[in-house]
Amino acid sequence: MNIIAGTARGITLEAPSGLAVRPTAARARKALFDSLAPWEGLVVVDLFAGSGALGLEAASRGAAAVHLVESDRSHCAILERNRARVAKSGAAAEIQIVQGDAFSVASRLRGLAGAVDLVFADPPYDEAAAACATLLSDPGFAAWAAGARLVFELPPDRARKPLFSGNDLWNRARERKLGGTSFAFHTPRATAEPNQAGNGL
Repeated sequence: MNIIAGTARGITLEAPSGLAVRPTAARARKALFDSLAPWEGLVVVDLFAGSGALGLEAASRGAAAVHLVESDRSHCAILERNRARVAKSGAAAEIQIVQGDAFSVASRLRGLAGAVDLVFADPPYDEAAAACATLLSDPGFAAWAAGARLVFELPPDRARKPLFSGNDLWNRARERKLGGTSFAFHTPRATAEPNQAGNGL
């Protein structure tokens, strides 16, 4: 698995073993990141970071700050090695690894309240429905992410799991299939104005 574009283009990232971590396929990552350009100056949070492929791709492409949130200690060790590879390439982003539950990110990163441009959420497939429900029903998270776009990578069996029903804190998800993978895009309802983190998504 390699960084696709930017300062760290071609650098190989280490991925945790096992089925719990599913790094986003290169084709899907390229399509997603190209659709969200430009990246310069953005503040990005990568929840359920795993290998860090999404957040580190953002760092390579010019994001100002990237926060990789991961609960598994062994995965955090891999994230640190991947972070070092990207940093060594000359990427100027401030890259922070945050060990902890993705659902407590608002309290763990209080200083970013209202300052985040983009949040990635790619939970394990079998946790996707619960993760969506928990994040989207949390008023604190919605207030913390004010002005940001929230991008969920969707499991292929989502038709059997209504991920976004009963949500009154966020704009209705708009889905796009990019590189063979489906993504859903949200903005908090209180701050639904488009920001610089995307072009027409």
